[in-house]
Amino acid sequence: MLSERLIFPLTPVPVFPPLRERAAWRAMSEIPRNRRFLGNRILPLAQNALTAPIPELPASLFMEFVRIGDRKHYEKPYFQRRQMLEALVLAEGYEYRGRFIDRIIDYLWAIMGEYTWSLPAHVNSGGDPLPELPFEMVDLFCAETGMLLAQTLNFMESELRDVSLNLVSGIRRNLQKRIIEPCEREPFPFWWGHGFNNWSPWCASNVLGVALTVLSGQPERQEKMVRSLAAIIDRYLDLYPADGGCDEGPSYWGVSPASMLIFLEELYNASGGKISIYDEPLVRHMGEFFADCYLDGGCFTPFSDAAVRFDPPVPLCRRYGERTGSEKLKNFTLRMLAGLNGEPYQPYTGYTSTSSLFRMPAFLFWLPAEEVPAPPAADSVSYYPVVQQLFVHAGKLAFAAKGGHNAENHNHNDLGQFMFFHSGEPMIVDLGRCEYTRHTFSERRYENWVLNALGHNPPLFDGVGQHDGKEHRAADVRFSQEGNRVQLEMELAGAFPAELELVSVRRSIRLDIGSGEIQVEDRWESRQPHTVQWNLYTPAKVAVRPGETEFRNGSAVMRLTLSGTPVSVAAAVPENPDPELTHSWGAPPCRVRLTAEAGCSGAVTMRFTFPASRN
Repeated sequence: MLSERLIFPLTPVPVFPPLRERAAWRAMSEIPRNRRFLGNRILPLAQNALTAPIPELPASLFMEFVRIGDRKHYEKPYFQRRQMLEALVLAEGYEYRGRFIDRIIDYLWAIMGEYTWSLPAHVNSGGDPLPELPFEMVDLFCAETGMLLAQTLNFMESELRDVSLNLVSGIRRNLQKRIIEPCEREPFPFWWGHGFNNWSPWCASNVLGVALTVLSGQPERQEKMVRSLAAIIDRYLDLYPADGGCDEGPSYWGVSPASMLIFLEELYNASGGKISIYDEPLVRHMGEFFADCYLDGGCFTPFSDAAVRFDPPVPLCRRYGERTGSEKLKNFTLRMLAGLNGEPYQPYTGYTSTSSLFRMPAFLFWLPAEEVPAPPAADSVSYYPVVQQLFVHAGKLAFAAKGGHNAENHNHNDLGQFMFFHSGEPMIVDLGRCEYTRHTFSERRYENWVLNALGHNPPLFDGVGQHDGKEHRAADVRFSQEGNRVQLEMELAGAFPAELELVSVRRSIRLDIGSGEIQVEDRWESRQPHTVQWNLYTPAKVAVRPGETEFRNGSAVMRLTLSGTPVSVAAAVPENPDPELTHSWGAPPCRVRLTAEAGCSGAVTMRFTFPASRN
């Protein structure tokens, strides 16, 4: 797709204006939103960086991942270094008085002196806590570090040259050795070249930024690198779900299709607009999926390892909408921008915030100068048949559900999962991501109950839930909509281990988008008797009463009534909650457990209504 549209030679034109182009920077700084951001957020960070010590990265912290499985102790100062360099460059661009240049050089010097730009969690250590690297492992953040340094050159190479020609040549040598040369090896040495998931566009977009910067004087070498990276994006698109759905979840969308957008913009810019695949329907659908994933109250659908709350890549969504002609994305961007109350996303509040010196400038230079009123969110029903995900926005209700299979990217064992908000409040939730450790992406992944079936609301049989693996999938998935009635149903028996001898486990989800009522019916049949349990998770206050269970969260009031096979109800906060749950929901959500006594067959209908507020 993309490789067929490449045109050479490319022109080495920076995506954003260099610091010396003062007219462009003054015009950008006159936008009230940008002036508040730079003056209130970036300048204080940069001023603190002038005197605060550069965070240290000793070998003892690097070794902790192999020794005890801890990632954060090394990663926190690692990312702080990059965040501070980005803030210093932007602050210098805003003021252009030279007072930050020496500290920028200090940070460049420190980063160039690191043993590796890769994270310990991404390096194949072979059990040695300080692995020997025959060449740099270009992982996500090695590539992003390369982009950060390349963008620093694009923004202020002339200012750095005025201080030291050797510094600039040293940056270029580091980028050649750590990024370009490893990616020129044949066969291509990194697994992200296969196009499987977010790693492919995330790494490729950053490596492309380096190649366009440091290989501008070597057109044949640059062309070979660009063709290699474009082939990776083509493989990524070939493997991407044909309906545009992102099975990694919306927060990973921000580094998957959104990173592809960066890649495409780099080529679009370097070719004077001649290289483009924005007319491809798949590319547009990939973008609009992100808008459909938005729930309410600043929260997104946290299926897979997605976060429920994160800083949406507003400028990338805006540019995506402009290039593809998607009014849905452009209007979504305006609503997100309005929700920030005139302020951009909080920079560097999470220690893993991306710091490539691209997304922050995009916020400053790509968004509309005028504060345009956001149109109200329209009621919508969006179903993605390949990834089998449903999103409904109707009045005060925001609902999501999924089928799929249990070998998805960042998989959870969650086929049939549903969640919803009402009146802007989370009522029944998907827990979202867990805290990442060395076990998260290992054979011990599903020991974490947040990731296995216990952390989701499809049924368990004698405490046994769905199993991981692509063969464990939803079958006979049917979506329908007739007027105000929306239905999603699926057969789930194949998602469970064979030894349970399940003949059928059928989940039917029905929504009345006029009244807001939700019904979830589970019917099961087995060759042996089982006690059946369901686990509903909620941040709401729960009161279990005879005949109904009441949920209260802010202004939202909901009642759950049950019919069919007799069921008992109990509510309690789980023991040993994952630390990430507090970050996601403010406190570990309550688990409402439904239990049906042993039998070979049965049916339970959960009916959720909202008596205190009409939809």
